[in-house]
Amino acid sequence: MMMDLHCEYIFPLSKNREITVGDVFYATCSSPPDVAIVKSNSISNFKILKLNENQKYTLKLISTENQDNKWVFKFTSYQVGPVSFPELALEKDKEVYNLGSLEFKVNSILNPQEKTEPFGPFSGIKMEIPLLYWTLLVILIFSMVSGISSYFILKWKRKKLLEKLEDYETSTSALQQFYATHRKVQRENPFFYRNEMLNEVLRDEEKLKISPVLNELESALKLFLVRKFKTPALSKNWNYTLKDLQKYHGDYMSFQYLDLKDIIKEIEKARSSLQHLTTKDMVQISEKIRLFIEFSEKLKDAIDRKDRGQLKKLRSLKV
Repeated sequence: MMMDLHCEYIFPLSKNREITVGDVFYATCSSPPDVAIVKSNSISNFKILKLNENQKYTLKLISTENQDNKWVFKFTSYQVGPVSFPELALEKDKEVYNLGSLEFKVNSILNPQEKTEPFGPFSGIKMEIPLLYWTLLVILIFSMVSGISSYFILKWKRKKLLEKLEDYETSTSALQQFYATHRKVQRENPFFYRNEMLNEVLRDEEKLKISPVLNELESALKLFLVRKFKTPALSKNWNYTLKDLQKYHGDYMSFQYLDLKDIIKEIEKARSSLQHLTTKDMVQISEKIRLFIEFSEKLKDAIDRKDRGQLKKLRSLKV
């Protein structure tokens, strides 16, 4: 059954039946005098007839209302260009309602004076991007490039450093080389074995030798670290050496960090109080360095072999 409605199309935003994509317009329709309109605000039962797949965006029914014995249909369109329906019909509950002819034009939201590309630029959608976003993008790219560059520069420097440290290698082991220096220092300085006078303040002529002796013992310790752990202890200060050992030999430093800090502190304290040093002080510094290096030799060997039993045993000795 078909019912002809008397409809007036209203375009609120235009006087010449032109809308922009997504704008709404209305059809206010009245029925013949002898037919009453059944009030309903639901559009679920209404559908536009004779719309094929290609026309699904041409005309869209948004809602319907009953006002003063009239139907008010709200429409919109999402397809740019002229739209023509010689006979627009809606269907509800198997009844067809003829709204009459409808013609209007849909304009794009783009400025028609601007030149557009049919398929858009190959680089993507052309749109304005705030200057802040460009600035953040440049900073991000610069940070990434700087980070990658720094990584490879540090890696290259580390490689060159390791190559340079190879110059310290000899036919003897690092431990044997330390023992040789340690024995030489003791032979040349009798106060190391003058046990009957351990608490005696060093003699004036011995005090003159303290600074060179401390330097030689410290250099022997640093040389051992250079050869055993490939750290630039001889060319860098102790702060750098400690950080380098922690970075590249964390397992070792978890055992030896505090002991090494204590030895460094003892050496610096001795340098600042040469006039008050006793024979016992020098013997203690020498023995601390020797015991530290002997323990380090065993620890490094256990770490390299991943000997958990030996590591556990060495850990118990630190308690």
